[in-house]
Amino acid sequence: MKNISKREKIILAVVGIVLLYGLFDIFILQGNTGKAPTAGPVNVEQHLKETDELVVSATSALNESELAAVDVYIIDKAGRAWPRDPFFVGMPTERVEMAAGDKELRVSFSYSGFIEMGAAQMAIINGVDYRVGEDLEIPGYILRSVSPQQVVIEHKELRQRVTVPFREDY
Repeated sequence: MKNISKREKIILAVVGIVLLYGLFDIFILQGNTGKAPTAGPVNVEQHLKETDELVVSATSALNESELAAVDVYIIDKAGRAWPRDPFFVGMPTERVEMAAGDKELRVSFSYSGFIEMGAAQMAIINGVDYRVGEDLEIPGYILRSVSPQQVVIEHKELRQRVTVPFREDY
């Protein structure tokens, strides 16, 4: 403790004073009763009664008030089905089922981006990024190969492959 600066000495002195005051407060001023201080007796039934009265008054106030035309419009619109996902920024995908005797696929894909990071290659198809071997969001399809010019997508059950060229017209 030879090289203690003046600043460190002041900090140690302040810590020592706070420690002494804490000990004085605990053992002498409070009388070492061992009990934690309380706010007084608590009447649980009175608190429950007050809470019930608050709920009843709030409910009656809400029932008496009329909704504005804007509120009615918002509630009506929120309950309806949305025509499109407001958070989806990709290209819409046609999801047409195949007819019983039809052997051709009727799903369109849009290949709009190519990402290469080291050995990993990714393709952006219908606004979603995929790696080779990953299942597409459209059930039954898997990404088989990726190149900057095109991607190959395969239907797992039918084993039909679709080559989709790169599109830059967005």
